[in-house]
Amino acid sequence: MLGTTRVVVSRILKKLENKGLIHLNVRLIFYEKDSTINTDMIEVIFKHLKRRYIGLHLNLNKMEGKKNIGIGFLIMGMFMLYGFLLIYLRDFAPNKLEWINNYSIGKHFESRLAHVHGNLFSVLNIIIGFLLIQFNGQIKSAKKISWLAMIGLLMPIGILTEVYFGLPPIFVLIGAVSMTGAVIWLGISFLQLKGKE
Repeated sequence: MLGTTRVVVSRILKKLENKGLIHLNVRLIFYEKDSTINTDMIEVIFKHLKRRYIGLHLNLNKMEGKKNIGIGFLIMGMFMLYGFLLIYLRDFAPNKLEWINNYSIGKHFESRLAHVHGNLFSVLNIIIGFLLIQFNGQIKSAKKISWLAMIGLLMPIGILTEVYFGLPPIFVLIGAVSMTGAVIWLGISFLQLKGKE
């Protein structure tokens, strides 16, 4: 019975090694003794697998960063649609010549600025969300970074509210500071992770 278990476990470990989930030295632990399995090492291996493989599914359940990805894609879609509006105003609208003449000044410039930053900040939210999921439990301030990144989306939205509704640029400033803070904080967090290895 023990021999059969040893063979089965060894085959599983070999497959996991081929997929890059464990290393050769971990698999060879099972051959340290002639006929018995090192139970202490089994526990170590399963903790390793939980961190490297099963932990991924646990991360998906906790989903710190899920909102960043979802909201990032939604806001990106909105600003892509807004891009079609800008194309219409430039190429097909009755007053397109006026739009072209004022293309690089005033509201026209700010509208394009909102379009560019809306997509940029959306992509940043998707990247940040993905990284927070992948490194869940290793970045202590993940929730704060996640919220800062989402608040950062206020910048391009604030530009639009300023252009079309004449609102003050307070949302632009809040969004810009928040996204900058999220990116810098995440970078520092990754440097700290590297120092712990």
